[in-house]
Amino acid sequence: MRFSSKLLVLLMVLVLVGLVTPYAVAQTGEQDVFTTPDSALAGTPPSQVLETLNQPPQSKQPTFGGNGEWEYIHASAFLPFDNQVLPDYSQGTGYVTPHNDGSNYSPAYWVQLHLPNGAQIFDIYANVYDNTPNAYWRMIVTLYDHDDTPSFSNLSDTSEGGTPGYTTLHDNFSSYPIFHEFGDTEGDGNGGDLAFTVKLIPQGTYSGIFSLRFGGISVGWIRTISPAPATATFNDVPVGSAGFAHVEALAASGITAGCDATHYCPSAPVTRLQMAIYLAKALGLHWSL
Repeated sequence: MRFSSKLLVLLMVLVLVGLVTPYAVAQTGEQDVFTTPDSALAGTPPSQVLETLNQPPQSKQPTFGGNGEWEYIHASAFLPFDNQVLPDYSQGTGYVTPHNDGSNYSPAYWVQLHLPNGAQIFDIYANVYDNTPNAYWRMIVTLYDHDDTPSFSNLSDTSEGGTPGYTTLHDNFSSYPIFHEFGDTEGDGNGGDLAFTVKLIPQGTYSGIFSLRFGGISVGWIRTISPAPATATFNDVPVGSAGFAHVEALAASGITAGCDATHYCPSAPVTRLQMAIYLAKALGLHWSL
């Protein structure tokens, strides 16, 4: 009976070892590393695994400071423009093509940009393709102002020609636009909702399935602060002084009200409590209860 009990325990141990073998941890120097096959965490010390798994995707992290961020908008997000038909999808490439019924026409497809207020757009690239010398792609970046007298203005108009195969279209901004959801672009005193769109238009004559294709656009942007006002909010941070625009941006956004109604006290030390208030307001820190 004792022998049978020992044998049963041994068999159970062997079974457990067999179950955990695929997720075994191997010794490497003084620390363990994950050796799970097909794992993105292979070679990662266990102490860093939970930290890695708990991190949000880089593309979802808010971008602050002077670093730029890229947003990729796939072709599937584009909609037909001017009552044109939906595009055809090219399986295996991720690209789409304007629907072609054999006639010569130039349908257009567009998408609206969604960026934080104050974001400055510094680059837009479109991934395109053509295999005919008689057709090419055109990209237009447009700002629409929806006030009581709706209007629009083209911020960039770029084309490519020839037969390049797979290539990119790059904007030719005369000045880098600042993204806003509301504003008065005409200067007539009537503010309205603003919409920034990117339009892709095939030009020329083309035929044959997937002779023209587009894969989407990459939008590069960076956060900015508001321009400095003409008058100062605080007596001790006058117009033109060091940090004037930055202090005014903090005051206008409600992050600080100064040390009293007319003074910012720029040389006063900041306590940890004040720092917490600054950061929480600036970042809008909130979590579900």
